[in-house]
Amino acid sequence: MSSAQTDLKEQYGMKPSDIGALLFEHENVSEVYVTRFELTDKKETLCAFVVPTASEGLTEKELHEYCAQRMPGNTQEIRIKIIEEIPRNPMGTVERDKLRIYAEQASAKEVA
Repeated sequence: MSSAQTDLKEQYGMKPSDIGALLFEHENVSEVYVTRFELTDKKETLCAFVVPTASEGLTEKELHEYCAQRMPGNTQEIRIKIIEEIPRNPMGTVERDKLRIYAEQASAKEVA
């Protein structure tokens, strides 16, 4: 495990891949991508992008509560953003720049 993964495991109680697997186990989740970003507030943040199975009904609060029941550590520090689809390029690679925009928009809403 790299030192960055060790740091994240210490902060959140689990590795990002394990957090993604946990969220994926939720019955209303069809896809998850977890990554970390340094957002505009200069704080490194773990972000989980979740695609629901249905277009409505699943909330970020519900997912935070789901994680809190199953995960050690402070789950409230994880940003969970529900999106329609994980953005990918024609080769299927996740477009992290587009995800960063979603994460920064979520961050701005929290401050407002």
